[in-house]
Amino acid sequence: MANPVIVNCPKDVWTKVATGISTGVIHMVSNKPREYKYTYRDTGGTAPTTRTNEEVRVVNRLVINSANLVDVYIMPISDDGVVRCDL
Repeated sequence: MANPVIVNCPKDVWTKVATGISTGVIHMVSNKPREYKYTYRDTGGTAPTTRTNEEVRVVNRLVINSANLVDVYIMPISDDGVVRCDL
């Protein structure tokens, strides 16, 4: 496993926090945003640009366990956020 990666995520914008992964854990480090959302795409797919009906609320951490390689996107709602990616 690689060292953890800290990613700053601007509010209300999708930020790619991991690419080409099938397993890992993403922790919500900053609790200032009222909530975080996440979505994913098959690696190399088109990134989301707006809010989507595919997004899911994240509480504390997100566990990734996929049969395919995926890119993971995080959007903090209302405030800038920070996540730690253990991949």
